[in-house]
Amino acid sequence: MEPKTVLVVTSIASPNVALKELARGCRRHGVEFFVIGDESSPRQFELGGCRFYDLKEQTELGFAFARQCPTRSYARKNIGYLLAMRTGASVLAEGLGPAAPGLDGIGIREAVEYLHGRRPRESVAEAIAVSTRQYAKRQQTWFRHQLTGAVLTLDATRPPERLAAEIAQAWEQSGA
Repeated sequence: MEPKTVLVVTSIASPNVALKELARGCRRHGVEFFVIGDESSPRQFELGGCRFYDLKEQTELGFAFARQCPTRSYARKNIGYLLAMRTGASVLAEGLGPAAPGLDGIGIREAVEYLHGRRPRESVAEAIAVSTRQYAKRQQTWFRHQLTGAVLTLDATRPPERLAAEIAQAWEQSGA
């Protein structure tokens, strides 16, 4: 039995020449093609040979990571990797060599470990979530050492109006 291959792409574009060519090649070679959308993606995305997942569909996949991953982030591509693994993919098409820059990125590293047999499939989603939290913690630590004075940490899951109110309140309290 031939290994199942899935091509995963993130895009905020309507189907364009590049996406159409990828879809055509995937159909020709029997490769499944997932496009992971984001906030700026078109509401209607129709492309034969491709399965498009908008933000709502991504959260309905049941991956905790899909709810935790920020929008407008390349990290959303990891949702496509998780989906590809769920559908039984043993090969992910990226068009990059194994030592290419970025293949050690969060989510990609864990997916590659699974595909190479170094990580059980069931552990991938949690490993990506852990790596994402660790990265966020490193960013907070770095910023704390870069800035002087008080640092305001905001929870971006709250409504923008509430965040704006918190910023205004902190600014007023600082006497700036």
